[in-house]
Amino acid sequence: SINGAATYLAFSVPNNQAPTAMNTYDPTADLILSKGVSLATQPTETVNFEMARMTALAKVTIKNLALAAGDAVKSVNFICPKNISGKMTNILTDDIIAGNYPLAGMKDSSPVYNNVTVTLPEAQTGDFSYYMSVWPVTLDAGSACTVVVATNNGGVYTKEITLPKVMELTSGNITAFTVNMAGIKDSNATPEQPVEQPKYVTVAGIKWATGNLQYE
Repeated sequence: SINGAATYLAFSVPNNQAPTAMNTYDPTADLILSKGVSLATQPTETVNFEMARMTALAKVTIKNLALAAGDAVKSVNFICPKNISGKMTNILTDDIIAGNYPLAGMKDSSPVYNNVTVTLPEAQTGDFSYYMSVWPVTLDAGSACTVVVATNNGGVYTKEITLPKVMELTSGNITAFTVNMAGIKDSNATPEQPVEQPKYVTVAGIKWATGNLQYE
């Protein structure tokens, strides 16, 4: 309900999201707006409202992640060159009253973020998909994006991506894409130390070069 000379509407999409189950998205990251209804007289019958989802949804599939034994994925962070979460405002134009979406008057406010971190409701050890809610945005071909997978045991797997084509994240729609993590290693893992081979052995108090020694 809007009374008076309102100029802006403020919206917020959290950049830390926690779905309550796999294959769902965080309900606090959903945003639905009704189409305005203006009547000249008090209605005597039921008035039906039309609803529209303001946010865009992304279904992200993570494949071929080489986890350490006993480890599991707990969260995924998607980072891109444009702001996709946080607090934003929209100019209260005729479009928003008429229910014409997506909104053209959206502008960044503070704070805003170029990433969304989703904490999974269930730890994952194999290929999996999850959903995130973001502001509508167009990511151009050639855009540099990053996917960071965090695990229960402190592992971090980072995949740098250059988008091969335009990715449209539009209001009310689901955009699906897959991230192939094959060959990506845990950046927090302790590096394996090379085993030093002895250059000699001692026999009867005498040092012998291992390359030349034969003995029983």
